[in-house]
Amino acid sequence: MVTAVCFPLANTGKYSKIQADMIKAILFDMDGILFDSEPWYMNGTIKWMREYGYAGDDASVWKIRGTTMDETYSILYELLGGSVEREELIRRNERYFGIEHPVKPVDLVFPGVPETVRRIHDEGFLTAVCSSSPRDTIYEVLDSIGITDCFDVILSGDEKFPPKPAPDIYLTAAEKLGVLPEECIVYEDSCRGITAGKRAGMTVIARRDDRFRQDQSGADHIVEDIFEMASILSEGEHICRKSSESAAEDR
Repeated sequence: MVTAVCFPLANTGKYSKIQADMIKAILFDMDGILFDSEPWYMNGTIKWMREYGYAGDDASVWKIRGTTMDETYSILYELLGGSVEREELIRRNERYFGIEHPVKPVDLVFPGVPETVRRIHDEGFLTAVCSSSPRDTIYEVLDSIGITDCFDVILSGDEKFPPKPAPDIYLTAAEKLGVLPEECIVYEDSCRGITAGKRAGMTVIARRDDRFRQDQSGADHIVEDIFEMASILSEGEHICRKSSESAAEDR
């Protein structure tokens, strides 16, 4: 059985409690956070990989979750043992999802996302999308959902940041928004994204997703949906930062 591997956290500070009113910015991942694209993309990728003779398990393909497109094609190339040229994999992927099995993002949007994102923005929080997806894809999704104007900063895989779990995309978003890392909440779902947010020194809230064996234990808080995430802001809950040092002290 393959389990998604998480990455070591860089934070080693003591426990600190952060009041919700100290938070100035909410940084959103996109896939698996704003809309439920993961089953469509994972199942479709596995299906067209089988056409090329892939005989491995589904979980090995799930390792592309949270990666840039460049990383995705490298993983798929390796899973096929190098038997199919990378350029052919790119063509097949684009044909499968762009022509044969397109989907309207609005049909996959999670309940409550448009109105909750807009409310968060209207309440004065700075907001950003920090996604490994291509910029055109991000704008297509946001335009379809009708929330493009709700984001002050939009960062994509096209910027060529070191991929998550590197913290660069989140640190850049904070810099562009003019806030400190400790003033940011990262809303993520993947192990890579959670680790990136923690390495950036930010509070990470994860949307619970048990479908792809992702280790979400590195998050500070795990919620069921965007409503619960927003309640942390509106109700003034305390968010505890976890660290290996503090856990050791508690023991």
